[in-house]
Parts: sequence; structure tokens; C-alpha cells
Amino acid sequence: MKRTIVGLGLALALLAGSCKPRGSSGRLSPSQTFAELRTIKGTLAVSAPGEQPRRPYPRERVVEGEAVDVPEGGLAWMRRDGGATWLISGPAQLVVKSDAVELRAGRAFVDGEQGEPVSVVTPKGRLELSDARASVEVGQQVTAYVLRGSARSGDAERASAGERITLLGGGKVTRTAMLSWQDWTGGLGTADGSADPAPFGIGTVGARKPGDQGQPRFSLVIQRLDVKVTIDHDFAVTEVDQTFVNPSVDTVEGLFSFRTPLGGTLQRFGVDRDGELVWGRVKESEEAVRQYESNVYQDSKEDPALLQWRAPGVYDARLYPIKGGTTRRVVTRYAEWLSRQGPHGERRLYVYPMAAEGAKGSLPRIEELTVTLDLSQAAATSVR
Repeated sequence: MKRTIVGLGLALALLAGSCKPRGSSGRLSPSQTFAELRTIKGTLAVSAPGEQPRRPYPRERVVEGEAVDVPEGGLAWMRRDGGATWLISGPAQLVVKSDAVELRAGRAFVDGEQGEPVSVVTPKGRLELSDARASVEVGQQVTAYVLRGSARSGDAERASAGERITLLGGGKVTRTAMLSWQDWTGGLGTADGSADPAPFGIGTVGARKPGDQGQPRFSLVIQRLDVKVTIDHDFAVTEVDQTFVNPSVDTVEGLFSFRTPLGGTLQRFGVDRDGELVWGRVKESEEAVRQYESNVYQDSKEDPALLQWRAPGVYDARLYPIKGGTTRRVVTRYAEWLSRQGPHGERRLYVYPMAAEGAKGSLPRIEELTVTLDLSQAAATSVR
């Protein structure tokens, strides 16, 4: 079974045929999910409507009305589908709904930049965050400190970056300018865009003149992005085939950045050379750097590429040359084991992140995207 999807982002749930799914009808509940939840620290508890509390699955898909309890000292991460990311510090209680998150207690850092407005329901009233990064705390009073964007409650005055809004109940709101904010997020709450991590699952290429040092001068457009996914039972291999175009008239050196999803392992890296894809080979680091840099200069006829490991799952590559008005193809392939979910482990979840968890400032322009799924060896009775 093969399927081709054209669109943005992908989450795939596979139901194994070896175990019976829950429910009296023998089928999974069709309840729609709205977010993904992960445990960072501590023992979390989740409870869907009408069900007993339990530990969340490794990548819990949260349904309408599902409650999440984070213990004291615990930490949870949540991403709304196509929307904001949340970092929740315990002790905290929240309920996830299709149009809002009800934060009953605790504190959360909400990153809703470049997305839809975020609604946070609190015991003192509803907060609306617009294009914002904000820290929301629910205790004896409800406060929100805004790092970027804005926040407001009802028709009350809007709080902007560097201000704190306090909900007193009964529609009463105060707004205060803050000289500083105690960052409890461990640096995730920074307002500095350059501190954002590299994107997941998609490569970006910045360009600079040959021989230059430092940061790229501009980014290359992704002319075409082909993603091919092969799932063999619990094992998935993802090949990301990207074609970049240099819109300038100058020959440039490309700085390629790529990050595998959490738990993913890079298998292969290749670049095109005279229309043919050439796969890279492992070489001693210092020798590889010397060989590459000896061929990076204006009018060089050599065609080197250098991939280097930076951190777990984080890779950088240097590509030369990329002539003005031409394209360059880069292929990365990574593998991962799929997590199992459900009372009997009957569900497997595959996610192609499409940079959803990466740096907003680094998201490239994509002209054409195709995702192809090969499920012929997935041993699944149904796919959602």
C-alpha cells in the first residue's frame, strides 16, 4: 500500500492487526486529537473523559477534554496541531480543548508566534495571546508576562512585550511594565530568535561568498521537497530529498543544516554531482576539513561537500559551488523506531515534523512538496 500526500505536516497512526483495539465495537474511538504531549521530567497523569488516570504514552495524542496533571517538580511539553507549543511546570493541572487550553493551576510558557491566537482559560478569566511568547501563572492570582507579541483579557487593555497583565476576577485587569523577568524555563523562554534550535526533519541552506567566514548572507529557496517514508512493522526510514535554488547571479558556498527527529539516526547523506547523486563516506574530521577548504575558492572546478556532526541529531554541511541561477540537490536519510500506544500497544505513531518544532526564523520557503508513504510492510489493519 502506497500513499502520496501533498500538504504541510504529517502525523500517521497505524493500527496493528495482532491486538484487539479497545471499545465494545472492536474499533478505536474516532475521537479527534488536537495536540501532542511529551513527558520531560516527573510522572505525568492523563485522563480522557470517562477514563481513569494513567501515564501518558511516549508521544501522547491528546483528545478533546483530556486532563493533564503535572506533579511538583515535573515538566511537560505539548504542541497544538499547527499551533502553539507549551512548556508546563508542575504542580499544574490543565484540560485541553479544541479551541482553548484550560489552565487550572501551575505555570506554562506558551510560544504562539506566527500562528493562530492562543486562548488560555483560567479561574480568573480568559487570556488571549496574539503572536506571542508569554509565561502564564495560575495561583492565588493569574498573571501573564509577555516577552513577544501581546496578551489581553476580554475587552481589557492589551499588554505588550515587557509587560505583565494580572487578572483579578470580575473583569478587573491590571497592566504593569516589568524591568526584568525570572526565566524559569532554562533558556527556552528567551526573546532572542537566534537562540531557536535548528528545524527538525527539513534541511535549510544559507549562502555566503566563497572564502567568507561567519553567518550566511541569505537563504536559498527549496524548489522541491520530496519525502519518502517506508514503514516496516515498527521501523521507519525517511528519505528527505531537497532541491535548492540559488536566486543570485554569484557563485556561493552553501551552509546546510539538518536535525533528525528525537530518537532518529542519520543513515546516509548525499549531494548531486553532474546530475548524479553521490553518497558521502566517513573520513577523519581534520583531514576532511582541510581537503574541503583547499577547494573552496572563486572559480574552483572542484565540487566538494562536507558533513559534520554538531550534537546528537544535529548536522551541518558545507556545499560548494552553487552557481548563480542553478540548483543543488541534497538527500538525507534517517531511521527511527516507532512508539507504540494504546492499552495493548496496538497503535504506532509516525510523525514527519516539517520543522514544526524548529526555529521560526529559519523556516524556508518551499515551492513544491510531495510526501510518499510505503506501508506495504507496515502490518497495519487500518491507517489514520
